Amino acid sequence: MGFHTANYNVYVALGDPKAAPLWKWKAWQRFLPAIDPLINAARGKPAVRSTQFLAKLAGDVKFGRLGWKEADHQKWCHGSPTNKDTSKSWRFLSTEVWAPAWTACEREDLAPDVFLSIADESLGGGQRKSLLFNSVVILAVVSELAQRHPTEVDIAVSALRELTLAKLLGYKRRPWGKSVGSDGFTNAIQDLAFSGLFKPGPRHKGELGLHLFADKWKKV
Repeated sequence: MGFHTANYNVYVALGDPKAAPLWKWKAWQRFLPAIDPLINAARGKPAVRSTQFLAKLAGDVKFGRLGWKEADHQKWCHGSPTNKDTSKSWRFLSTEVWAPAWTACEREDLAPDVFLSIADESLGGGQRKSLLFNSVVILAVVSELAQRHPTEVDIAVSALRELTLAKLLGYKRRPWGKSVGSDGFTNAIQDLAFSGLFKPGPRHKGELGLHLFADKWKKV
């Protein structure tokens, strides 16, 4: 089996702009109990990477290596006990959680068992006013693991719906990436939030619905 060939149960939540996004410390603290059992069911230890910018986009915020413990969560989440003041000027772009870590995935030539992506549409989508939705959250669980832990998946998806006040929650089953050539792939799940999820063109005008997605998704 190649890195990109395993099938995944993939969920996407488009969060209400009025909801506190998951990169806010209080929201993340509420989400952690729901996602933690699923992350721990993966075949290896998770790792986190977050792309954020200093005030006026004057460089990246440096977090160092991020794992899956309290001190690491406090580093990248806005308004945590350790960055309550400094994070006020940060601009959040995205956070990814890989379980196991991407280094293990590369070594094993196997995509992660669980992948979580959180993106800020107001920055990444280039739209800062009149947003139909704000956060774009993608949860992907390799189908074999999802079949063994259906309750954990349901709990995590329900928490996503509730905490993001999801204006749209979609589902599809798909491989990690689409094959290109003999061993390459494109349209990877890890890239969906910024490339491949939405059709080209404006997505914050008119009605919010599945018609905005490039592929066929089902409502959850």
